[in-house]
Amino acid sequence: MKFARLLPAVGLLALLLAFGPGSSVLSGQNDDTPHHNYEPEPGDRLPDIKPVGPAHLPAGEWEVFVQDVEGTRLLRFDTYTANIGLGPLEVSYRTDEQDQVLTNVWQRVYNPDYPRNRRRVRIDGGFEWHPTHSHFHFNDYATYKLFRQNPDGSRGDLVVNGGKISFFLTDVYDYDPNLDPDNLYQVDFGGFENGRVQGISLGKADEYYWGLEGQELDITGLAAGIYILQQVFDPTNRIAELREGNNVLRVRMRLTQAGTVRICTRVAPLC
Repeated sequence: MKFARLLPAVGLLALLLAFGPGSSVLSGQNDDTPHHNYEPEPGDRLPDIKPVGPAHLPAGEWEVFVQDVEGTRLLRFDTYTANIGLGPLEVSYRTDEQDQVLTNVWQRVYNPDYPRNRRRVRIDGGFEWHPTHSHFHFNDYATYKLFRQNPDGSRGDLVVNGGKISFFLTDVYDYDPNLDPDNLYQVDFGGFENGRVQGISLGKADEYYWGLEGQELDITGLAAGIYILQQVFDPTNRIAELREGNNVLRVRMRLTQAGTVRICTRVAPLC
């Protein structure tokens, strides 16, 4: 289950610092075509989903380690996504009498010029029931991949492709309350026109900790060395956002043959 906690904020300034090419955490961009019918309107307050890595969290909050399970070696890791935009991320779905998700999935965009300060945007794709977690997940929210680091510190060959991961979107971490000091742009988890609602409030972050299903990559047989873990969020651009160029997190780390891992803190290509 998810951590039911809100931790002290980190601050917007730290989040907006650019990640240099030699740092342990590298930012990236997702260039896929949008899969929603959003058309901009004056006054729209869009969310802005950004991954949060170890450099922008209190020490020890972002965890990664190697786990050996019945002959399989797994790289397990945390995932944080913060909303640093102008409004909440809210997505809604409906179910039929058999509790099956209907095809219509909507994002609510806050705008003071519309009735009830919001309007709806149609989203491609949908939700699915996750039997292990016992709730519905927003499909294809993230992808996890592992790359080799080239001798010059750049990203090399893809060695593990984790595929697309679904998420239950909710507020877990109090990332930066200064973004919404009056709590005007918090997710209405009980509303959205009688639909079921998930999302991330402005200034909050969602967390998937390493122990949850899907928070791993199979690295069985992988040689020791320096690798780059890449996390991409909203990889098919189903969510209408303020910015689309800040949805990728890359973390450099050293794997040892003994089954240990540590995050690189020295300038690339060193670790």
